Amino acid sequence: MKKSKILCFVIITSAIFFIPQISYARAEEKPSYVGVDVNDVLIWKVTIEPGEFEDALEDEGFSDAFVENYSDWLFDDEWDKDVEAWKFVIIDMKDEKEFDYKGDEYDTVPYYLNFYTTEDYAEKDWDREEMNERGSIAKYDKDLYTEIAMNRPFGMGLYYSIVANNINWEKLAKELDEELDDEYDGDDEKGSAKVVESGYKANGISTSINFDDEELDDFDSISQYNDDGVCIYYEWSYDDDPIIILELEMKTLYEYWHVILAGTIIGIIAVVMVVIVIKKLRKRK
Repeated sequence: MKKSKILCFVIITSAIFFIPQISYARAEEKPSYVGVDVNDVLIWKVTIEPGEFEDALEDEGFSDAFVENYSDWLFDDEWDKDVEAWKFVIIDMKDEKEFDYKGDEYDTVPYYLNFYTTEDYAEKDWDREEMNERGSIAKYDKDLYTEIAMNRPFGMGLYYSIVANNINWEKLAKELDEELDDEYDGDDEKGSAKVVESGYKANGISTSINFDDEELDDFDSISQYNDDGVCIYYEWSYDDDPIIILELEMKTLYEYWHVILAGTIIGIIAVVMVVIVIKKLRKRK
């Protein structure tokens, strides 16, 4: 992990969610792989721990002055460590178009959002941070999504707020695991990926990467999504200590709605049966 990677990290983290653009006319129809729509409101609870990233920089051998200055910039200006929640309000969505990624063409749907933050999640006192920010949802392609997860700096994995809703997580995890295995000298302990399951099915991937440095510990990531392709949980950690955690509001409902629905139905049936039994007992008296 060299200083050039720090610069790469700065550039990517600055642009990962928010690339200002001008809004145009909305697309009349959206492709089937796009699960979100205009007027959707997405809220993530946010936990940011600068100390864990500072530990990684210190382990790499950066000076105390560099670590302090870089951390102050990153966690005050780019990721505000005092923020407790993010809110996206999708305000526009465009027609599907092709974009070029390393010489290959992929389908994508651009969308625009307003971005808000709050330092008090309980009160939901939102501050507007950005307007008309541009994002995009790329149609699922195993090679494309593998490249995206591979190219995130410091083992951040699939750090995306919204992805295609038809990802084959088993195949993606297998492909990413093979690529990471090859990337880090064929040693599976250096770079690996696994499918993540919650509730009743696979819904994401996890990664673990060590940059072949005796002084550095592992960077790990977990990325999970709901049926609409919205991130319900993201965690990026160093030496098993989280640096960033994002958790979608009502995460449990998204993950276990089948179980909750079944439990509700069973509960209703039980109540009805109890009422019937009570009525029959009363008639006998």
